[in-house]
Amino acid sequence: FPIGINPQKFRKALKSPEVERELLKLKRRVGDKKIIFSLSRLDYTKGIVEELEAFEQFLSRNPQWLEKIVYILVCTPSRSKVSQYRLLERQVDELVGRINGKFGSPTWMPILYLHQYIPFNMLAAFYRAADVAVVAPLRDGMNLVAKEFVASKVGGGGVLVLSEFAGASKELGEAVIVNPNNREEFVEALEKALTLPVEEQSARIQAMWERLQQYDVARWAEDFLEKLSEAKQAQEEFKTRRLDLEAEKRLLADYLGSRRRLLLLDYDGTLVPIVSKPDLAVPQEEVKYMLKKLASLPNTDIVLISGRKKEDIEKWFGDLDINFVAEHGSLIKKTGNKEWEVMANLSEEINISFPWVVHVLNLFKSSPISLTQLETESEMAATAKLLIFAPVK
Repeated sequence: FPIGINPQKFRKALKSPEVERELLKLKRRVGDKKIIFSLSRLDYTKGIVEELEAFEQFLSRNPQWLEKIVYILVCTPSRSKVSQYRLLERQVDELVGRINGKFGSPTWMPILYLHQYIPFNMLAAFYRAADVAVVAPLRDGMNLVAKEFVASKVGGGGVLVLSEFAGASKELGEAVIVNPNNREEFVEALEKALTLPVEEQSARIQAMWERLQQYDVARWAEDFLEKLSEAKQAQEEFKTRRLDLEAEKRLLADYLGSRRRLLLLDYDGTLVPIVSKPDLAVPQEEVKYMLKKLASLPNTDIVLISGRKKEDIEKWFGDLDINFVAEHGSLIKKTGNKEWEVMANLSEEINISFPWVVHVLNLFKSSPISLTQLETESEMAATAKLLIFAPVK
């Protein structure tokens, strides 16, 4: 469920007088220079250091952009009491200072760094003014900054440079997708973003905008709640229903009033509780007594169904004259019979010389799967036969 935004909120904000005032102040500060805008929490997952180092290399490689570009970096404070975050803050301060000192002049600083929370009107002005937005986390769930930038650029130019590790990259494929860990790739992405023709910029923004409109935050919420409702409904359908007193009386009345009765009884989790080790699930004498009493009633058939081996069933219930289903239905023993009827012969002899059979046998032998129920090679081969539908080279 890729969470959406309210795109109309940003479109309306672009026309508000409050945003116009913020935009005017920004233009007075940066002039007619190209603007690269980056907004994130001051967090080590956001790739701020990698972003700054890539911008430094970009300026070194592209001196023609000196004094023609401003990088507006906004980092909102985060976990300032944690030592690792204070260390990151110092590292970012030092990088910004180094880049501004290395490339700046008395009339121009390449990076405008704001370590503060910015109000919505200022944010909308930054989005509107930016020629390029950089969203380059090293790891992120979704990142709505990317979507907000797109919503603010409809009808005009603008390029989104987006990390492939942000969830939004799976929706906003028209962005310039970048691996922030790859310095060279990052620099090339900035170069491409600043030179992309306006017509192509508008086409990319329009395609992403249409997608944002189709799956906005309201649609996301509806889908999310709908799936929750479906899950709840499925849960109700499969939920174990406890017998209340009224239902118990009705069940007993139906049982006593019937001409024939068929009782299908599961073993593990029904006649005995679920335990950590299957060997510990031994039936109590009370259970065997009740089964014997039920089986003695006229016109009553009892079927004990289990995934257990037939040896276990016979050991525990062999003295009862009831029907048994063992090994998940592959063996059946009917009332009055001494022998088990084979429904699925897993011990069927097959030619184990086939290369694919040998391959599967080797997998079984080398895997951590317990082979306690596959005691012979022929049993293993028979199991492989059930699993493999085509030869394996």
